[in-house]
Amino acid sequence: MFILQNEERLFEASYPKAMHDILGEFSLLVISGDLHRKLRNFVVTFTTVSKYSSPRFLNFAENLAISMLDSWKGRKEIDFLKEIRKLTLSLMVKSVLSIEPEEPRALRILDDFRTYMKGFVSLPLNFPGSSYSKAVKEENEAVRKSKQVGEPLDLEDYKKMEFTKNFSSIVLALILGLVLALFVLRFFSRHNHKNLPNGSMGFPFVGEALALLKPHSSNSMGTFLQERVSRYGKVFKSHLFGSPAIVSCDHDLNMFILQNEERLFEASYPKAMHDILGQFSLLVISGDLHRKLRNFVVTFTTVSKLSPRFLNFAENLAISMLDSWKGRKEIDFLKEIRKLTLSLMVKSVLSIEPEEPRSLRILDDFRTYMKGFVSLPLNFPGSSYSKAVKARTRLASTMKGIINEREKEKVGLIRGDFLDVILSKREILTDGQIVSVALDILLGGYETTSTLIALIVYFLGHEEHEAVRKSKQVGEPLDLEDYKKMEFTKNVIYESMRCGNVVKFLHRKATQDVHYKEYFIPSGWKVIPVLSSPHLDPSLHESPLKFNPWRWKNQETRKKVMPFGGGPRLCPGAELAKVEIAFFLHHLVLNYRLNQHRKSLENEDLTSLGLQGYMYFKEVVEAIRHTSQSSLPLLHNP
Repeated sequence: MFILQNEERLFEASYPKAMHDILGEFSLLVISGDLHRKLRNFVVTFTTVSKYSSPRFLNFAENLAISMLDSWKGRKEIDFLKEIRKLTLSLMVKSVLSIEPEEPRALRILDDFRTYMKGFVSLPLNFPGSSYSKAVKEENEAVRKSKQVGEPLDLEDYKKMEFTKNFSSIVLALILGLVLALFVLRFFSRHNHKNLPNGSMGFPFVGEALALLKPHSSNSMGTFLQERVSRYGKVFKSHLFGSPAIVSCDHDLNMFILQNEERLFEASYPKAMHDILGQFSLLVISGDLHRKLRNFVVTFTTVSKLSPRFLNFAENLAISMLDSWKGRKEIDFLKEIRKLTLSLMVKSVLSIEPEEPRSLRILDDFRTYMKGFVSLPLNFPGSSYSKAVKARTRLASTMKGIINEREKEKVGLIRGDFLDVILSKREILTDGQIVSVALDILLGGYETTSTLIALIVYFLGHEEHEAVRKSKQVGEPLDLEDYKKMEFTKNVIYESMRCGNVVKFLHRKATQDVHYKEYFIPSGWKVIPVLSSPHLDPSLHESPLKFNPWRWKNQETRKKVMPFGGGPRLCPGAELAKVEIAFFLHHLVLNYRLNQHRKSLENEDLTSLGLQGYMYFKEVVEAIRHTSQSSLPLLHNP
């Protein structure tokens, strides 16, 4: 008693190595400490629920016993141990795996366990005259006398079977321990194909996702990736988001993955992201439906980019926001920019003016939505994730209300927005698909575009904007030709995306076994192309941590950076976002000198999930449009 009560304090399990070899390193019989407690809790929970809460389990156990005893009638001789092993294993296979005893898989498992147990241990034999036989017989006689003919056994009868209970608990513990050990062994053995990249799988069930998602500076890969790349190379295996995974920090492999989308790989985002994005989001769907919905977005963004109406509204909205900053000492820049970009998208997609109450409600819901989008997926009341799911439901409801209003309007009324375009295809799209694709466009405009603008203002020069301004008449709006002249601005946008890494990695899954160079990627494994890693790779970019927009004069640089993804899932709004950003920056750099508020980076990190730090701007004197400020430095760090 003293020994058992002081387990893990004064004593620990110490089975011979031979038993370790046959049981496996993670068997409950041989492990100890926290891992033993964790795995044992799973078994205790299962056995407790089965015993006390499940009449189904009790009835199945009794019926299985009756069935086996009936099968013995007329047989002169019974291999009792063989039959009982079949009985107990059949019960466990049914309870643990929901496999019926007569299924071929159950029979294969039984055969393997027979072979396994021959090399492990023998159980007591139930032959006439043995102490075991007498004890069981006396116990069962007492129970039988208390029952009516045909009356089924219940939990009270079980409580009377003290001897049987003590013995069966040992057998049950052995079997469950073996099942769990085999599962854990299978977990590790299937992750050790000889051609798999090197790496670490972490603990079963847990993996290494939390380490991957740990916040870090945008201009670095983060500790997790840096350590793994240093130890295993640019391609390594891991266990992320509930699945075995191949992580690629290699530019060529990333290109290969994206170019073989829907042939060798498919999108594979965690279920939590499906719940928050919606089942028809462009991020999670694939195949024909993805191509169909993406085509609507590409058509919309292409037309908008060429539309004077869109360009004028984008410019006027930027001017209006900059004017609203006059007299304000400090600006919460990221908040302001998100409001700007979402207002532009709400107007373009839904024809709702920025000052309308619905527009403000959409903005508030998007703020809540994005806080949960980058949070841990813990869906309990009050969590950021739970609030985000509810915000997404409200956004979908708002969208459906707008769609219903639009359909009730007078036939022939054309607004020319995205909703008009997609409602014209009403016969081939469901309400859920229309809502999801519209929300995807708003999401792209709200988060990624605004984050990119916030990053760019660190670096942008304004000389070419002076040249553009001098070519225009007073009050003349910008157009697409002006945008084409902003070559350096576009290079700054590209370089900001390379350094800032707005999108860190993508979720994909191999749809078949893939052999790439010396690497093997098993079918069904998650594949994580890390887009940010090649952006900071010194073998691809000279001085990769240095902001250098002039590097983009070399066309080869474009082949080494994938800020918008690639392949069939290349961001459909990439060009539209660049136009929107360029027009805003044109007016910003001509009229403001920018100071970074020091506390913004002391308190927050610039993470790849979004710019968590804020930048603030102090007005020099007053924003004077169409007046050269070339003598003023654009960026000033106090």
